[in-house]
Amino acid sequence: MADPALDRLLLCVADDMTDGVILTNTTCDWVFHPYDGGADIFTNSTEDRDRLSAAYADWLPPSPSGA
Repeated sequence: MADPALDRLLLCVADDMTDGVILTNTTCDWVFHPYDGGADIFTNSTEDRDRLSAAYADWLPPSPSGA
């Protein structure tokens, strides 16, 4: 999805210019909470969580604790 407004918003979050940003779809099947140090993603199933973890493994922190 290419959305210049969303790109600007996420850059503001990454640059710590704003906080409290939470994105979701209309049915709340997922929640995306970006912050200046990364992001949290909440899904409605372990299958979706595992699929995202596998697809974006390079983005995950090195330790299971998230540190």
